[in-house]
Amino acid sequence: IPTEAYYPLTITSQAVSAQNEMQMMSSQETATAAALHELGIDYKTVIAVGSVTQEPAKGVLQPEDVLLSVNGIEVTGTQKHLAQIVQSIQKSTEPVELVIERDSQVRQVSLMPRTIDGKRRIGVVLGLTYKFPFDVDFHVSDIGGPSAGTIFALAIIDELTPGAMTGNKHIAGTGAIEPDGTVLPIGGGRQKAIAAAQAGAEYFLSPVQNCAEVLSADGIENMTVVSISTLDEARRAVDAIAEGNTEAVPLCTSKT
Repeated sequence: IPTEAYYPLTITSQAVSAQNEMQMMSSQETATAAALHELGIDYKTVIAVGSVTQEPAKGVLQPEDVLLSVNGIEVTGTQKHLAQIVQSIQKSTEPVELVIERDSQVRQVSLMPRTIDGKRRIGVVLGLTYKFPFDVDFHVSDIGGPSAGTIFALAIIDELTPGAMTGNKHIAGTGAIEPDGTVLPIGGGRQKAIAAAQAGAEYFLSPVQNCAEVLSADGIENMTVVSISTLDEARRAVDAIAEGNTEAVPLCTSKT
């Protein structure tokens, strides 16, 4: 099929790579949040600068600047409050007064919104991020997108709990993830399953919505395909596989 069916001619390969990289970084943060949520470890959700796109913020704000207040109103780390902040900036005809935290230092910033693409903007992309009680480092390369979220979360849980979680079983899987542990469907499930089978995986964790697609993959007969919809289900499945209690594992069916 034509390339433009997936990638419109107006989108460059560099833009696609940048988007995939951003999704990967976001999935790592979300996976950490989901893993700590699963383990009952407290963390804080905040609103921060994701990227600086243009003036007036260019040269004033930086990525990872945390918003403490906007026009004197304390910022809370919720999706609802994030939407309210964006809406207030779009309606503002006066300078927006921000209090931010950068490198553990509090700073005050005043920015006059400009009309960009028909809306009042200050030239940043804001988003939810997290403050964790410790650092989590990821060592991955040559991959992008959000599909590794569930596996990242399981790896973090494995690192923070005693013993080898997999019991030395070869387990692969996929699935984007939400901070509350909800496992989301992904694209390319069939191709991911083929790669896992070729790598010798014995088990494959699949979002329930991808089960039918995954079961159509070449070589799937050499793997047991497990259906998951939450991180807790995925964790319990891995524990059961490690213990050899596979009868307790929910399996994918072609009708799922």
